[in-house]
Amino acid sequence: METIKNTAIGLTLFIFLTLIFPSCSSTTEPLADNSTPGRRDYTWTVDTLINLGPHCSFDGIWGTSPTNVWVKADITNDGTKTIWHYDGQNWKLFSYSSPNGYVTPYSIFGLSADNFWVGGDENDIWRYKNGNFARFGIYEIENYGPAIFQKIWGEEENNIYAVGAIYNPNDLVFYGVILHYDGEKWEYTYKPNPAIDMQFKDIKRGTNDSKDYFVVGFKVDNVQGDSVGLFKYDGKSLTKIYSEGLTADIHILPNYPGMLKIGNDIYFGFKEKIYRYKNGGLVTCLDFTGQNISDLANFYGRSTKDLFISMKDGIGHYNGSNLQTIFKYKYVGNVGCSDAAIFENEVFFLCHDLEHFVDFIVHGKLK
Repeated sequence: METIKNTAIGLTLFIFLTLIFPSCSSTTEPLADNSTPGRRDYTWTVDTLINLGPHCSFDGIWGTSPTNVWVKADITNDGTKTIWHYDGQNWKLFSYSSPNGYVTPYSIFGLSADNFWVGGDENDIWRYKNGNFARFGIYEIENYGPAIFQKIWGEEENNIYAVGAIYNPNDLVFYGVILHYDGEKWEYTYKPNPAIDMQFKDIKRGTNDSKDYFVVGFKVDNVQGDSVGLFKYDGKSLTKIYSEGLTADIHILPNYPGMLKIGNDIYFGFKEKIYRYKNGGLVTCLDFTGQNISDLANFYGRSTKDLFISMKDGIGHYNGSNLQTIFKYKYVGNVGCSDAAIFENEVFFLCHDLEHFVDFIVHGKLK
């Protein structure tokens, strides 16, 4: 079972693949953003997470404020997975007891500090509410193996989605699944479909461009080659916007499609460009070709003039005029940023140094 889970999830992060992206659209539509350019005068500190849990691999971060930040660890020295919390001063192991046992966290998301969700890898979704943490439910599908919930995201407490993958023991394939929470219960709104044999790793929407949601998918195929896809989701069915194969290159970090919501707008990052969805296709908003970008699988920001981008030498910042590296890594090579929590005056980036087997948090405070 552990081998199956590792195949499903471990390849979502640092699998040394890079996309061959299509142009998606020849249309370029400049951004109309009247916001103030983001500042760059940060004071930086680095927390080496190996001090929290030796032999851990930290792969997700979420929070509601600089005094309420959570990270989830992939593997600990006893083979379990754990959650850590930052209170503004210290990182501490999140300790809980439950008659249901322990969660294996693959996703964490909420809309308030006292009410958030954690997706597990045994068909289970857990909930933290007002200090209590417990398994909310188990969501099995007959004749399928365990479901793994890789991303939870929503806009209101009664309108939250979870996406992930479920294993089919008959054809040995992981298929994407989607669940919806309506304020009372979780239930599947999209079940395995042989026509779309991709796992799902992210879901978001921006209502200015479409009332529908967007889903990022990927497929691991050792025979025909790995691939990724981007889909539009109307609550019942998926429409493919694009899909493309992957090519291996051990010198380049992965370039899965990234999605970012700012206000009511949704943006997509494909390698060196940022797009918006319009009239059934993707139009180019920003072009960073040749500017030392590592990948746009994960990009973050408060506005389109205040974007943070993973660079080959550190963390980059785009202020509406230019892109600069504002925090440089100690080592340059197989180092990258996989997740972030962005607040009004502080930023937290979850980074990985693969050569030295070190995960670390880059914490920036505006002066």
